[in-house]
Amino acid sequence: MMGAEMMQSHGGLMGSVKTDNARRAGAHTENVAIVRLAPSGWQILDAGQAATPIQDLKAAPLQGRIFAVPCDQLRLLTVELDAAERKHIRKVLPFRIEEDFVDEIDSLHVAVLSLHPRALPVAVVARDLLADWQAQLGESFEGPWVPEVLLLPWRAGEVCILLESDSALVRFGEWAGARVELELLNVLLLAQAEPVQKLVIYTLEAHPVLSWLPEAMGDRVEIRKGDFSDALRLSDTAKLTADIRQGEFAPQLPLARWWNQWRQVAIAAGLAIGLQVVTDVMAYQRLKAENLQLRAAIQASYRQANPRGAVVDVEKQLDRQLAEYAPAGQAKPFTPVLAGITSAIATAADISIASLVFNAANDEVRVDISADDYSAVEKVRAALESKGYRATLETSSSRNDRISARLRIALS
Repeated sequence: MMGAEMMQSHGGLMGSVKTDNARRAGAHTENVAIVRLAPSGWQILDAGQAATPIQDLKAAPLQGRIFAVPCDQLRLLTVELDAAERKHIRKVLPFRIEEDFVDEIDSLHVAVLSLHPRALPVAVVARDLLADWQAQLGESFEGPWVPEVLLLPWRAGEVCILLESDSALVRFGEWAGARVELELLNVLLLAQAEPVQKLVIYTLEAHPVLSWLPEAMGDRVEIRKGDFSDALRLSDTAKLTADIRQGEFAPQLPLARWWNQWRQVAIAAGLAIGLQVVTDVMAYQRLKAENLQLRAAIQASYRQANPRGAVVDVEKQLDRQLAEYAPAGQAKPFTPVLAGITSAIATAADISIASLVFNAANDEVRVDISADDYSAVEKVRAALESKGYRATLETSSSRNDRISARLRIALS
């Protein structure tokens, strides 16, 4: 392309050019997969493979990929902040870089790439562009957005150059790089503050690039035949975390996708919970009705003993009223006694209670019962003895094939 004259003038430089195919073949890194907005349009790029154009971005397999943000639409720079300013980075940064840009600072998105201890590396891009890329990629894209120049391999003291058409992607620092026209490569390389120890150049056509390089750097050039995909094979995947989607552009939770995945489970769980709620409500209403009936029966039984006064706590009220008839210091709760005696009598069949008299003064109860035979009376007495009472048969008589008996029950 350049002719014999160019070849002669750069003969010494050509002598120092080395290929690095052996080194690239022996290197091993995790496969880097990116989606890229090239001048020709969107494309998918995997390390070591040819680029694949994307016809339909929404239908493309973008899962697990990195979006290589075009560096001609983005600017990388470093900002030094003192300790006090670092406490309010997001508020301070826009004002610190405002004078470096012609556009209004409110129209720019400023992303911190790394919390470097000295100077913060930041990326600046127009908000409108960021919103447009986000709309094209869709909400389902979850991969990081990394400036494309930071995807090139780099080591301290090196400058990595990727030649593409009439421009070059140049990485000259850990967080520094840009896309420049070929005519400006010479100026950019000579303007480097740190000495350039090595120039690594990726290109598919090696010879034309030599005319754009400073002759003083001829002995430091290493040409690697390849394109962006070949450069990705040597990228350090551990450092590909400089995501510029921050603040209002940070990726949101994929709620719609989660809902599609778990919709059937959620519906089934909702139906189960709804059925359980209905069942619980029905059980509550049934128990509530039973409770009202039980309370009505309790009040009716209490009214038989005390037809006047308000009913609050039947058991306590009955105990207090019975205690009024007992000598001071000897009152014994009647309700537990009544429960014990009636449960003992219930152990025998065909037993009926004719009367029951509680004598708190003597701490005893006299109960008149009617039974089929004497064995039933004896069974009741034995049941009372088993509960700790001393039951004595005072009188008994037979009438109309029934046995009437009076038992004296000592409570202590």
